[in-house]
Amino acid sequence: VTSTGILTISAMQEVTVEDDVMFALNVLISDGMHGFENATEPYKYQKMCRISPVVVKRGCWIGQNVVIMPGVTVGELSIIGANSVVTKSIPARCIAVGAPARVIRKWEENNRKWIETT
Repeated sequence: VTSTGILTISAMQEVTVEDDVMFALNVLISDGMHGFENATEPYKYQKMCRISPVVVKRGCWIGQNVVIMPGVTVGELSIIGANSVVTKSIPARCIAVGAPARVIRKWEENNRKWIETT
């Protein structure tokens, strides 16, 4: 696993990063969030919520400024584009971008090339 710098991993339950993952600069991975049930109390004092494991599978490339939220699995050999916020799991061998991230390309093994998704 390699990281260019400023990789922040917040693990309240479990964050798994498999082999050969490449992290660009300024990536945040968190398996939980601050609560916001009470708008009269500072959020930093509210209990954590949505705690759910995160998995980044083998060989992924996670782009600059990416945020990976609780409960997400990034599938093997997938790419997450810069400035994306990953709120849902991404299948293996896909390229996902945006906020929230969505799959824009999938690897087609038969033709050995990336194909656009609709």
